[in-house]
Amino acid sequence: MDPDKAIGKPFTLWCAFAKFYEHHGDVANARIIFQKATEARHKYVDDLAHVWCEWAEMELRHSNFKRALDVVTRAITPTPRPARMTPEEERALPVADRVYRWAGVLPGRKGWGGGSGRGLL
Repeated sequence: MDPDKAIGKPFTLWCAFAKFYEHHGDVANARIIFQKATEARHKYVDDLAHVWCEWAEMELRHSNFKRALDVVTRAITPTPRPARMTPEEERALPVADRVYRWAGVLPGRKGWGGGSGRGLL
């Protein structure tokens, strides 16, 4: 699916599909769906961020705290890139390569916001 041509919010389909499996007790397949959703192309950074958050929240609902932290860590881990980029070059990057900016909003993690109380978890 081409997110640029889609009407609506395609990422919600991924999340609903994963929740379908979760609500039927199949968390393993829900994880597979979330993994595929994170690899899919998204139009906006917020769309992909929503998928990562939904995945982490699912893990938290099932008391899989380490997995939830692993999911968030993967979401904010930057991909290798040149040291300096112009704003235009950065905007041209795929959405998945721009989610790393979340690194400054996670509380209590060294280098991830310094425990300021803001954040996702």
